[in-house]
Amino acid sequence: MVYKMTTLKKTTKKYTTDEQYNMKADLWAKRIFPEMKYTDYKWVIEKAGEIYKHITAYFTANESLRAHTNALAMLINRYEPDSELANKYKVQTQKYRKTIENKKGEQDDVSYVPHNTILKMGNDIFQKAIRDPKNAKLNMVGMAILLNVLHPPMRKQIYDLPIVKEGSNIPENIENYTFRDTNGMWHIVVKQTQKKRINMNDDMVSADLSKIIDHSMKMYPRAYLISSWMTPNINISEGTIGQNLRDLEPALGTNVFRHSYVINFYEHKKTYNERANLARMMLHGVYCADMWYDTFKGNVVEEQKEPTGTPPKPTKPVPEQKEEKVDVPVEVEVIIERPKRKTQTEEEKKAKNRELKKIYREKNKVMLAKKRMEIYYKKKQEKK
Repeated sequence: MVYKMTTLKKTTKKYTTDEQYNMKADLWAKRIFPEMKYTDYKWVIEKAGEIYKHITAYFTANESLRAHTNALAMLINRYEPDSELANKYKVQTQKYRKTIENKKGEQDDVSYVPHNTILKMGNDIFQKAIRDPKNAKLNMVGMAILLNVLHPPMRKQIYDLPIVKEGSNIPENIENYTFRDTNGMWHIVVKQTQKKRINMNDDMVSADLSKIIDHSMKMYPRAYLISSWMTPNINISEGTIGQNLRDLEPALGTNVFRHSYVINFYEHKKTYNERANLARMMLHGVYCADMWYDTFKGNVVEEQKEPTGTPPKPTKPVPEQKEEKVDVPVEVEVIIERPKRKTQTEEEKKAKNRELKKIYREKNKVMLAKKRMEIYYKKKQEKK
């Protein structure tokens, strides 16, 4: 089975605020009142109660609730400025906006969730989509989780992968894409630029994940690996999918996917070459992944089964590297009368320099350790 890619436009039309409100009203009419004919949007006033009921039932993300409720308030305000009905939905819009701001004030997502927990969450959501095949939203949210847990997670690239035919000419405006080969295996191709060198990383996903993608495509044929659940021919907005992932319990996000995948991988793959290949697929450096592992490896105990009969050994906490505060002596600003200044001997100068270097190393030992690690891995890569 081959899925053809739709023609992608290089430019996107920008709509005015009023046009965006009208588009939302057209969407409500299509879903709630498909037989209704209209030339203006005054009907929104009469149908406001039904529209708001539909908005709260259909949308779960606070961003979507705020946007649609605000459109409802502004459309009513267009025909009845500052009316009681318009103000009612303006107040509701402010409540959604305040909720969003409060969430933004908190941490977007936790730093680490066990790999098995994320896998179970993805499976549960995708199983719901199988039982309700017309629910494209469940399909896409489940796919977003499974793609990030069964394949090395990237960043926003995963949400902009058009499906192309194997061997076809790729348009110039497309850098990243996905395709299904003749053996039924899916590939993810990402263009990566490093110091003026361009690599096209063609990585095949696992057989299990290929089967999941096939099943997902049968339920919801689309133009992107993860498309909008409203329109199959456009890709999903990172903000939209991100909001839905953060609303889960526990909250998921790009950092969670990447940290958890690295920790799980490092527990089973020990060689430098294996870790370097993972870093290439995740579009970062080995040193970055090593730092994550050093930070979160103490949490891996959550995924391990406790042995029966004997109590588990307590895990050693990861020591925090705290910078020591050292009082650096004032250099030139020391008040010394020039006539009384003594000339230093060469030995005294060397001793003074050694003292200052020692103080510098103590104060910046974390930064210097990072630099040493970077040089070490760079030399190792050059040898390879």
